[in-house]
Amino acid sequence: MRCPNCGKDFQTGKRCPHCRIDSVLFTSTERISDRLFNKGLERLHLQDMTGGVHELGRAVSVNKHNIRARNLLGLALFEMGRIGDALKHWLISRSQLKENNNANLYLEALRKDTRNFERLNDAVVLYNRALEFIAQGHNDLAAIQLRKSLEHNPRFVDALNLLALCHMQQRNTPQANATLERVFAVDARNPVALRYFNALNPRRPRAEAPPRSPSRPILPPTETSPYWKIAETSAQKSINISNKKPTYFHAVGILSFIIGAAVMLACVYFLYLPAIRREHAQALREEQRATETAAQAAQDQMDERDEADEERQIYISNLHDQIADLEMRYNRANDTIIVHLAVNRFNNGNGSIEDFREAVRLLDLITLEALHFDTIATAQHIRAVAFPALATHYATTGVTAFNDGDYARALVLLEDSLLFITPDNPQYAHVLYHLGTLYYRAPNRNEDTIHLLTRLTSLEEYETLPATPWNLRRGRVTTMLSNLGIN
Repeated sequence: MRCPNCGKDFQTGKRCPHCRIDSVLFTSTERISDRLFNKGLERLHLQDMTGGVHELGRAVSVNKHNIRARNLLGLALFEMGRIGDALKHWLISRSQLKENNNANLYLEALRKDTRNFERLNDAVVLYNRALEFIAQGHNDLAAIQLRKSLEHNPRFVDALNLLALCHMQQRNTPQANATLERVFAVDARNPVALRYFNALNPRRPRAEAPPRSPSRPILPPTETSPYWKIAETSAQKSINISNKKPTYFHAVGILSFIIGAAVMLACVYFLYLPAIRREHAQALREEQRATETAAQAAQDQMDERDEADEERQIYISNLHDQIADLEMRYNRANDTIIVHLAVNRFNNGNGSIEDFREAVRLLDLITLEALHFDTIATAQHIRAVAFPALATHYATTGVTAFNDGDYARALVLLEDSLLFITPDNPQYAHVLYHLGTLYYRAPNRNEDTIHLLTRLTSLEEYETLPATPWNLRRGRVTTMLSNLGIN
């Protein structure tokens, strides 16, 4: 007889004298693990991811060295978005078998595609953040985090279930049903999704038992789970248990085992299962009532908050209108006061240039459009009288200062004159000429010089100005423009 563990031959008994392993128990354990592997594989073929993970987990717990069951368990967990659990099983598998192990292919693919692995990891981080928001009672913030998580991993089953629960609490039944359909597209028999769906749709519940025949091949590769393509290179097949015959056959032990199993199944069927069904039904009804109560309370809170927000917005809008009206009245009153101050300075003064200048300065501080038409007419009258007087005064005194050689004072006076003078003023050409000459003599004022002298030469009466002294001035203007590059 050959030991199934160490491979050495021995003659009598069922315990190997070399490795001290009970060959019958060892072979039975392997056969049970293989049966569970086949059940898990069948569940995965039926797209029952949760059932497949359960059966494969039992297979690994019975025989921790069942490499094929552990690798397939990792693939199923990866497909459901449980990245950490999948990596754990693949690492254990690689530690048990170094060579010819598909776990090496899966881990290598993850190592090479770091960008996609980071996206999947970010999906888990966002899911955990959503759990924290839910614990704090912020379901709306949790829903935002879950949507971001599903953008990174659209097949994350736990995130989809949690998002569906958030929609249920917000009484958004169509969105909750759509999210649950996304769960069923990955895991057709997910118990959490089934419970939520049947609570939302009591008239058309989904059956909790899986279908008898597979609807499509196991775990089709998608763009969001490219690592399933690696699994296709070594497609999973059922283990033929009949080919693994025990090395030692004990009829009495097997018969006793069968009888005991039958008695146990009968007890479970007649005593334990009805109680479990009643307990599950009661828990489902209580959870449904709690969900409906929480959803109604959340909706009431949202309605109250919306009404309060609407009232607050109306109140704020009214305040803004009142503030705008008060500001307009204040500005109008302030501008009217300034006009009166300018009138007082204009009328009550002694008609000096300082009085005119101060009245014009006050009028420059305001906008006349919003004032009464009488006030506007008064302001315009002040400007009509003050502007010519100021222009003539500053022009005359500026030209006199220029002729006396006081160029600094002449520059200030002529610039002040240019603020008020108009082309119909007899002093207009003199101001342009003398101020342009001052700019020409000053450093870094070439552009101002060109601007003023070209305005002077564009006057219609420039060529017909009196011969003296304009004959000489025209020549100087031409010379200055020529020196500045203007022909």
